[in-house]
Amino acid sequence: MSVGEGIFYGLVFLGLIYLYIQTRDRWNWKRIVLWTIGCFVALIVIFVIYISTIDYFAKTTFIPVKPSVVNTLNDVSIGEKVLDVQFRTGAKLKKKDGELTYEFPNQTNVFFQADNNGLVDRVGNWCSSDAFTYPYLNSPVANDIRCGDSSERILEKFGGKDNVRILCLKKRINNIDPESARSYDAVEYGVRFVLITNKVSGIYIYRPEELKKSDMSENWGECK
Repeated sequence: MSVGEGIFYGLVFLGLIYLYIQTRDRWNWKRIVLWTIGCFVALIVIFVIYISTIDYFAKTTFIPVKPSVVNTLNDVSIGEKVLDVQFRTGAKLKKKDGELTYEFPNQTNVFFQADNNGLVDRVGNWCSSDAFTYPYLNSPVANDIRCGDSSERILEKFGGKDNVRILCLKKRINNIDPESARSYDAVEYGVRFVLITNKVSGIYIYRPEELKKSDMSENWGECK
């Protein structure tokens, strides 16, 4: 809060106190306060109902489409120049991970990585709490798979286990237990879905040929 905002809110507060002193014998302040609180609660309820209704109709009017290669996620495209993405989004290089990873400002769950030629070679998005609550409004999406979807939903979308590579996490990463995490890779379409406790918790896109060889030895491996 700036100094100017602090002064403004302070004056508003003092004004309310002055108004109360001048009118406490003539106005029913108890009723005014109750009506004010009631209206505020009603607005919140209406807003929640509005968001829930939009999300419901988005789900029920959803038209399925056939899977295809995904080249764009979070408005960042595979093969795009990093400098162009930075100019457009303000993304910054994350230096502590030892890789060419760039994070969106104030959105560390949204990121992309680059190759040595300064081109985007993968884009990722970890699911936020809003994405889990209202996936049809706030979730990243790749081939109609969203945050919170199950492994069964992925297999159904891509035509079964023969078309999806399932990998297990080999070691604990960022407080994620290996037993609770799996990667469902639609290699043909360049999409990786990271599931934690059988819920899509992160979505990545790659070039299909890069996904085929990605993370097979370091973090992910065959489920035993």
